[in-house]
This record gives sequence, C-alpha cells and structure tokens, in this order.
Amino acid sequence: MTGTKVPFSCDCGQVHGTINEVAPNRGNLVTCYCKSCQTAAQILGATQALDAHGGTAVFQTVPSKITFVAGADQLACLRLSPKGLLRWYAACCDAPLFTMPDAKWFAIAGLNMARIDDADKGVFGKPIAFHSTKSARNPTSDLKDHGLKRAFIRLTWRALKAFVRRDSGSPFFTERGKIAVTPRVLTLEERKAAMPD
Repeated sequence: MTGTKVPFSCDCGQVHGTINEVAPNRGNLVTCYCKSCQTAAQILGATQALDAHGGTAVFQTVPSKITFVAGADQLACLRLSPKGLLRWYAACCDAPLFTMPDAKWFAIAGLNMARIDDADKGVFGKPIAFHSTKSARNPTSDLKDHGLKRAFIRLTWRALKAFVRRDSGSPFFTERGKIAVTPRVLTLEERKAAMPD
C-alpha cells in the first residue's frame, strides 16, 4: 500500500499543500488532551479545532511526506517555553498546522487534523492512541489513556528511518538544522493566562 495524497489548508487558504502517502499504517493518528495543546489553541484563537473534551487530533508523519503548494513563506512558529515543542501555524490566519520537536534528526511532524477536510479524514483511519486524558474537559468515563506505547514505538521507528534516509525536515529547518524562522516564545505570564484550569 502506497497511501493517498490528501490536501491540507489553513483557515484562509493562503497556506496549503498535501500530505503524501497517507494510510493508517503510514503514520499515527492520535488525540492529545494535554494542557499544553489546549494552551496553544487558546493563544492562537483556535479553540474551535479542539474536540468537545479539549482534544487535538494529530497525524504523526515525517516531514518528507509534506508538500507545500503555496504559503510556505507564511509559516510561523510558537513555543510555550524556551525549550518547548515547535508549534507551526499560519501567520496569515493563526491556524495551527504542525507540531514537532526541536530536533531535525528526530524527523517527525504532527499534522493538526483540523487542517483536513472532513470528507478526507477517513483515509487516516481511527486514532490508535489517546494521551493526557486526565487533562480532558468534562471527560466521559470511557475516555482513558491507551495505545501510547504502540504509538511511541511506531513514531520512533519512523524517525529513525527518516534519519537514515537523511530526511531534511525542510521547510521547517535549515540545512544546518536550525529552526527556519524565529519562534515566538511565550512569557510565563502569557502561558499561565492561557492555560486551562
């Protein structure tokens, strides 16, 4: 199975492209309920991208599977702390796009599934893991963490293969492994003000 090419877009459409080779066995579809993801959505004014319990659906793939058709010059980056995850968003409309570690050698990009049209979401399969459900808003009794070990193993395996294949991580990193744009780093006060109780 080679997977399917699926389009993605920011809210205003200036940033758009494709995720290539999409299939349930070609990445990890996970839902994260952590306070950091909820805080980032609040800062970007993108809480509509969260599910009813404050979860963010993410498809974890490698940067080489991401093609920008237009708007790569609109990429901006947010960090909740000086060493926090890189949270890429569209400067044109503040739509969250990708989340990844600050490590070009660990080549993983988590696509925010709010960027995918509902008609295309079935191609990604069902979530294989749920993370930080204790931070969910008004959680149901059956909402519990699961699948994390499996997701981590699959994630690490993909990152290692990307490293061996010299996945460049472009356009998120320069050839020297530096972050392509200067991230906006929240102050402690900004982070506390946006963090859910």
